[in-house]
Amino acid sequence: MWTRRILLLGLMLGAVAVGASYGQSHDSEQPSNLGAELAEVEREVAVGQGSLDELQRQKDRLAAEIQHLRERRATAQTRLHERGRALYRLSQTGLLPVAGGFGEVLVHLSRLDRLKRIVERDVQALASLRQRSRALGEETARIARGIEEQQAELDRLESRQEHLSQEHLTAQLMNQAIAYGDTVPAIPLDGPITGGIRVRNAEPFREGFHTLQGRLSPPVVGSARLRTASRRDGAGIEFIARQGEPVRSVGAGRVSFLRNYADYGLLAILDHGDGYYTLYGGLGQASVRAGDYVSEGSTIGTIGASPVPGALFFELRQGTQTLDARRWLGL
Repeated sequence: MWTRRILLLGLMLGAVAVGASYGQSHDSEQPSNLGAELAEVEREVAVGQGSLDELQRQKDRLAAEIQHLRERRATAQTRLHERGRALYRLSQTGLLPVAGGFGEVLVHLSRLDRLKRIVERDVQALASLRQRSRALGEETARIARGIEEQQAELDRLESRQEHLSQEHLTAQLMNQAIAYGDTVPAIPLDGPITGGIRVRNAEPFREGFHTLQGRLSPPVVGSARLRTASRRDGAGIEFIARQGEPVRSVGAGRVSFLRNYADYGLLAILDHGDGYYTLYGGLGQASVRAGDYVSEGSTIGTIGASPVPGALFFELRQGTQTLDARRWLGL
């Protein structure tokens, strides 16, 4: 878990550094709701860790007291044994001191009575130590259960924190991909890009995407049912078809984002220039990678099973503003 956290921290620091290099004007574009949720979970983790530490300190104090009681019980047990034997020996003498006169008998009886009281106090003290030991044992068991429960809750919170951190990082990267376009390095799905930028179908990237309004190629060719849909960051339409059906680019552009993201599933974002972007969520497999340039109609992946089986979510944006996808597709 620590290794994943270190890697995640490195990624987050890298993302923050990229964002900082372009100034503070894009701060409002960060996923504030997700950030607030992450901050709340981080607070709960800190509180939970504090509670766990306090329980552990209580357990340690009880363990120290139990050890001290063991030593006291051992001493009390030895003392009671010695005084008990002395009382037995003294009681066996009977009235032997009578030969020394009445005064000696009184002294003997006084010693016997005093020793009996001492032994009785020793018995009571030992019983009290045993009772305290039982109480401490029960308290230790209760705290141990509390530690186990608190640790389980803390593990759950840390898992949630890690998930939210990854989701928050991905949202930051996604927003940067949209906000900065070509000025942001391409974000790979699995490791760094090697071998330079690829151009698929050898068609050059062209500007003037706005001229294609109403004439965009559909992302799914053939029989597909359409329905209005929305995801966390915007509204669009879903193409309902068979899983494994090819998903094609509606226009020439660059793959600026390819990553699993929140309720989009595997999401590809294509940068078409002039601040226009198309989003393809719910991919099962990707046949492109971040940084690729693709032509209109190029296959970028297939329809998958998550988050909605057999559904491709399609969204079109200008900057961070969602546009009417039906109108652009001429539907």
